[in-house]
Amino acid sequence: MRSEIAKHIIQQKRTFAVMIDESTSCSNDQSLIVYLRTLYEDTACVYFFGLVAVEQATADAILTSLLNFLHVHGLTDDILKEQLVGFCSDGAVP
Repeated sequence: MRSEIAKHIIQQKRTFAVMIDESTSCSNDQSLIVYLRTLYEDTACVYFFGLVAVEQATADAILTSLLNFLHVHGLTDDILKEQLVGFCSDGAVP
């Protein structure tokens, strides 16, 4: 599903927004929850895009983990510059 969402955004040149939140498990593992919001058939849809392990819960570590995750799935810096129109977090990322 993740590859289909990324492919849709890339091939259709859809604008999208990224929403993130961090979470810590009971075993003290830190993760980043990533959602993407985009249009699909003229309907705004929010998709769970993934759960990313984070080494530290610092702004820099979260930003690095998020960008690496997006890049791995084809959302390059050029796509982010041209098509990313929104970002939402709890304030942890600069």
